[in-house]
Amino acid sequence: MPKGDATEIAGRPAISNLERVGDLLAVDLDVDDAALLDYAVHEFNRAAWTLARAGVAFAALRERSGHGQFEDALEKRGISPQRAREAMRVAMMVASMPDDQARRIAQLPPSKAIELAKADPEVVEQLLAEGSLDGNAPLSVRELRLRLRKAEQREIDASVQLEAEQEKTKRLEQQLGASSPSIDKELAAQRDRIVYLVECIAHHTTLLGEIFEQKLSEKDWLKKKDSRDRQAVAATMYHTINGNVANQVQLLDQISRIYGIHVTGGLRPDLQYSPAEAEQLQTLREAALTASEKDFRAAEVETRKKHKTRGRHS
Repeated sequence: MPKGDATEIAGRPAISNLERVGDLLAVDLDVDDAALLDYAVHEFNRAAWTLARAGVAFAALRERSGHGQFEDALEKRGISPQRAREAMRVAMMVASMPDDQARRIAQLPPSKAIELAKADPEVVEQLLAEGSLDGNAPLSVRELRLRLRKAEQREIDASVQLEAEQEKTKRLEQQLGASSPSIDKELAAQRDRIVYLVECIAHHTTLLGEIFEQKLSEKDWLKKKDSRDRQAVAATMYHTINGNVANQVQLLDQISRIYGIHVTGGLRPDLQYSPAEAEQLQTLREAALTASEKDFRAAEVETRKKHKTRGRHS
């Protein structure tokens, strides 16, 4: 379309003079198409940063206002208290993050930032680490909501399961007899912590299984264009898991040697690693983690470069 022609936007009057509006809003139109698209996307997405800044101001105003005055002031300006709370949640999320993560969140559309502000911080960190928010194929708002709901449900399930395990432990204590001395409080706290940590292992094992099913379970992977990448990711999963399994088996073996049949009931883990095998598995695990960390850092540097390039056009 030639410069200056009317640009039709559904339901709105046409923009009949783009150069005039560009000058008015300080938008440089004398750049190539790729740079113009980068600039448009950057400006469109920076609303999340603006939303966080508004949230800081709203939070300060609420602290200064008396009971009910904050909501009244918002309504007079046509802003619902719910929207103001969303902005404040985004501000609190950004404030709790390292600078590099906060800047990445700032590049997101406000609708995504609002959803992330309601989520568990660990889930947000995981999404950032895997590039699901600002990578080559970022999640849509709908996909993000679905992912967050699933994560929340898994957390609820793990919590319910932990409560059930604690209840079973209490019933077992009661079955041992009221005359038995109660367990030492510090040991009881450690026992509850052990149950929780083991449930976390089970929970994350389930997540790993889901990743495998979604991304790595195709048997004809060698025919895929990204076969080398799939092999590298599968190797990371295999060696990191195997290294952790070796640690767990060694721990079970230690418990068995010290407490014997009084604890094990004669059962021993099926897997048995020699010290040399366990050391080799740990070496492979550390190598896989190091390679993964290097890839992550390289991707992070590339993301920063893109953001700097966009910033020069703003």
